[in-house]
Amino acid sequence: MKKRIIIISIILVLLIIGFILLTMNSKTSKKNIKNNINSNEKEVTYNNDDYNYDFSNYEVIDVNLDEIKDNYEITKTAVYHFTGKLKGYIKVESDENIKIILDNVEITNESGPAIYVSNAKNLYMELIGDNTLTDSSNYSFQEGINATIYSKDDLIIFGDGTLNINANYNDAIASSDDLIIKSGTYKINAKDDGIRGKDSVIILDGNFEINTNGDGIKTTNEKDSDKGNILIKNGTFNITSNKDAIDSINSIEITNGNFNITTDNITTNSSGFSNKNESSKKGIKAKNNIVIKDITLESNTKDDTIHSNKDITIEKGNFNITSSDDGIHADGMIEINDGVINITASEGIEATYIKINNGSININAKDDGINAGAKSNEYSVGIEINGGDIKINMGQGDTDAIDSNGNLYINGGTIDITSSSPFDYDREAKYTNGTIIVNGTTTNEITNQMMGGGMPHGNMQNGNPGGDFRRR
Repeated sequence: MKKRIIIISIILVLLIIGFILLTMNSKTSKKNIKNNINSNEKEVTYNNDDYNYDFSNYEVIDVNLDEIKDNYEITKTAVYHFTGKLKGYIKVESDENIKIILDNVEITNESGPAIYVSNAKNLYMELIGDNTLTDSSNYSFQEGINATIYSKDDLIIFGDGTLNINANYNDAIASSDDLIIKSGTYKINAKDDGIRGKDSVIILDGNFEINTNGDGIKTTNEKDSDKGNILIKNGTFNITSNKDAIDSINSIEITNGNFNITTDNITTNSSGFSNKNESSKKGIKAKNNIVIKDITLESNTKDDTIHSNKDITIEKGNFNITSSDDGIHADGMIEINDGVINITASEGIEATYIKINNGSININAKDDGINAGAKSNEYSVGIEINGGDIKINMGQGDTDAIDSNGNLYINGGTIDITSSSPFDYDREAKYTNGTIIVNGTTTNEITNQMMGGGMPHGNMQNGNPGGDFRRR
């Protein structure tokens, strides 16, 4: 009997140990997954399969809007092919996927939106020919419905056609969920925002002409940490806005595309609205990270042209930046790996830590050319130049070409400075390699203007920092 009790006790102990180990492994796995997510937090992901749907077996219903006297409501699951003109609006009320085709339609609603998606699993909108949607400056509609195209659910727009939108009341295209544009041509005039998605805005391609008194493209979901992103894969964008051209409440990733951005614009339309204000007037702005992989950008902005409250990574591209404030600004870190970047601004490049690995960078600045200051606790303050061809031309007065309120490391590249104050640093400066030209004279010394008020370091050279962009 005692032997049986001992055996049972041993088995129970082994089971308990096994359970504890299994629990620990499970916790470790979850922790590893979380770490992997965090390590890739700068990337904005998109799964194309999430927004594809096969409508080939669905019934096609042809609707001539000329024959509709008032509004048209969709409740039945089908593909709706619209032609003609309508004084009123199209409403979608369904629990399933719905597809509508706008084929050379003209919809004008004098009391609300032109298209209103009250409920749908997903709404797919295909554009054929030339389509025009117009709302009124006065809405007698339910509260919160404030766009010419308004969807409470996911909205996917595509096609070879054109969509002209006259948003006289507020926004042009808005979704309370995800807003995905795969293709098409868009000509937008809006009293407030042009394209707004709460959970995300994803643009895979298209031609966009956006004139707005508010923001050009924006997201608004600030409650969910994984939502509110903007992802642009390709397209041509001409954005003229009175506020921010592209504004994400979370992160932005742009790969390819041509951008022409102007902010601080007073927009007017047929209603004659005008609303000049003192709100943010940045070009590309994100509350979190910005990753730009290969774009062409022309800008003229009242505030910073590219601005992040966290980090900015530029992989490649052609940038002609004109700004009344900063050309490129991040509270955290700016990393430039390649590209042709021309900046005319009050301040050229500003962040807590700036790391330049390669690229052709030409800066004309009134204040500092490249400036590192303590704007985030995530990084030590510093500037690290490992390569590239950098030219900085400074204005007269209390201006520094390269100003670090922390460390300054030059490990490679060519730096050509025209300035009465080429360098200013507060901690240490180390030169290991590269070419430094100051006012036409080649030197291997990093002089210190000391305008930042730091302790004297003299002319620092021949050190090896090893890349001090560490997080704190």
